[in-house]
Amino acid sequence: AFVHWKFNAWGQKYEELQKDSNIPSVINRRLQMDNFRPEIVMEGGAVDVNGQGTVLTTEQCLLAKNRNPHLSKEQVEKYLKNYFGATHVIWLKGGVEGDDTDGHIDNLARFVNPNTVLCAFEEDQKDRNYGILKQNYDILLQSKDQDGKKLNVIKVPMPKTLPVKVRGKKTRLPASYLNFYVANKTVLIP
Repeated sequence: AFVHWKFNAWGQKYEELQKDSNIPSVINRRLQMDNFRPEIVMEGGAVDVNGQGTVLTTEQCLLAKNRNPHLSKEQVEKYLKNYFGATHVIWLKGGVEGDDTDGHIDNLARFVNPNTVLCAFEEDQKDRNYGILKQNYDILLQSKDQDGKKLNVIKVPMPKTLPVKVRGKKTRLPASYLNFYVANKTVLIP
């Protein structure tokens, strides 16, 4: 079985990607698997799990008006618990400047084992990302896992980025070392 989350092109930002929400149905016509449709918008980068019952996410992303405006924080948390088998949710505030995903957690904080979290951190207090990343870090320092144990939180520095032209206007790209992918014995790192 699989979960067929709604996909709305990162908060309806990319009209040309709206049809991507049909991909699970196309795949399922061939595989003929049971599937569940929670009827909420959820992208893979919006959550990270420790495999023991804790989910990490951000308020900026899952509570965004362009994703699930009809749901409260408590309702979204219930979906996370029901569909991820979680018992505990940690909510960070939001993401970095230029992030068109509205604060996907996979750019901000990631579990590397059941109680260790890597956390993006900007050391330069004059940088526009400093405030939100410090806030996220402080939340993680106060957070506990599903068993009530404090997390081991490790700062990961933000890469230095320069504004670039995207779709005709200068913007800062939301670069991060945390948007990695783990596959068996391989880790792909940006």
